[in-house]
Amino acid sequence: MAVTFHSIPNGYSPSDNPLKYEFSSNQTAQPNFSYIVEINLNGAVIFQSRIFPEVGIYAHYDASDIVKYRIPKPTMGTALSQDNGTLQDLSLTVTENYGTPAINVGTTTSTVTRTWKAGLSDEDFITKDFDTDYVTKKFLTNVPRGTNIQMTRGQDVYLEMIDDSGAVSSFFNFYDSDGILLETLSQNNTFGIWQLNMKDSILDALLTVSIADVAYFTVKIGLFCETLTYEYFDDYCNYPFSLMWMNEYGAKDSYVFKHNNELKASVKESSYRSQFGKWVGNSFVYSVTDSGQIDYVKQIKQSGTITTDYITEEFQNYLVEIFDSPFYLLYDINGYSIAIVVNASSYSFDQSRFDELLMLEVKYDKASSKRSLTL
Repeated sequence: MAVTFHSIPNGYSPSDNPLKYEFSSNQTAQPNFSYIVEINLNGAVIFQSRIFPEVGIYAHYDASDIVKYRIPKPTMGTALSQDNGTLQDLSLTVTENYGTPAINVGTTTSTVTRTWKAGLSDEDFITKDFDTDYVTKKFLTNVPRGTNIQMTRGQDVYLEMIDDSGAVSSFFNFYDSDGILLETLSQNNTFGIWQLNMKDSILDALLTVSIADVAYFTVKIGLFCETLTYEYFDDYCNYPFSLMWMNEYGAKDSYVFKHNNELKASVKESSYRSQFGKWVGNSFVYSVTDSGQIDYVKQIKQSGTITTDYITEEFQNYLVEIFDSPFYLLYDINGYSIAIVVNASSYSFDQSRFDELLMLEVKYDKASSKRSLTL
């Protein structure tokens, strides 16, 4: 009696990609043989299924079809640092079931995989190794490295990284427009997935200098993490907007659209037709002001188009991931945000060798509705 695992998911694996287990038993020749598999999430059994050998004594099971619906969506914290709340312990228990009548016999449980709310493309799923390349080392974003990440004052700006190694510190260095170091800041915490919210009001409450004097800052988590640089975009001549979206890692990215935000609306009316003429007291009178088509309520669909300034091919090819996201918030320069729905059935990865000037348009609808008063 023995169940052997031959393959389990990596130590850190996205919830919405295959979470594949391969296993076998040396008892498959027994009558009425089958495997009973149980998915364990944070120590609790959340699903049970019966499967049969597929190739000789071997079988496989993909837990993602169940797990992806049980992992919570990431939080949107209001502190400088917090856990994003999605990292979970996953394991699979496999039991041999056989005999006449069939009963449970031998049971084996896999080692634990840490899974979180994320979903990569098939290509990225095959090529990315979070255990080696991301945990404690790299932030959960595809933003091109080596460039400053721009942000507007007042907006939430999130940055997330897996660092499941115990208590570690985040490190910030704040600089003025001349590159002079104004202040440093660090916080020590123990999180599965670090989430930083670098909103200017949050930083201002923790600094002795005024955040208004800060032109840019650097950030890293732990000793081995990469360093990213964020700079404030303070040129409000064109009234910029910042778009936040959820990327494939389940983390939130944002980008400042500096060129334009074109607003428009479409109106749909609900109406009825009133006959020409009606009784007023004891007289039947005719009036053109309250007959014919009468609108009693209107639904207004508000939409817009935000446009980048001229950008590089590398940034255009990065920003098209916006269209893949299921979540968006649009911020104005005062930090006021609205939920939107991005409209795009297709997009292209532009090449600068064919077009010297690249821009990106994002067409959207406001998620909230507007209606007139009802008459």
